[in-house]
Amino acid sequence: MAERYVSYIPEKVRKDLMEKYWPGGLTVILSANAEKVPELVRGGKMSVGVRIPNHDAPLSIIRALGFPILGPSANFHGEKTPYQLSEINPELVYLTDYIIPGGCTVCRESTVIDCTEVPWEIVRQGAVKVKIQNIN
Repeated sequence: MAERYVSYIPEKVRKDLMEKYWPGGLTVILSANAEKVPELVRGGKMSVGVRIPNHDAPLSIIRALGFPILGPSANFHGEKTPYQLSEINPELVYLTDYIIPGGCTVCRESTVIDCTEVPWEIVRQGAVKVKIQNIN
């Protein structure tokens, strides 16, 4: 599904990152297919972060819809990432249409790797421990 929303997926990214760590806590940043990914989703850039979660709730929604969903952190920029519903800022809860009740299995942010250029860059080290110097 990710292939539809990015320009292309380099074979090394597919083998060394996606096949090894998906589903799971790894977000891979790739060049976006600008015709399919709106500028708002891209944050004004020409790239997009893609991930396959390892959790039944979002996977079920994605399968039922037949297209990906946006899954930002449940916090305002600069705030601590919440891992329980009670930790979410009430102002953010007020702004949402719906919250899916459930629990966090890992309680860590995803690791984010920018693969738009070589060498790849770890933007955020999180749940998945990746040493890119070993695979770049």
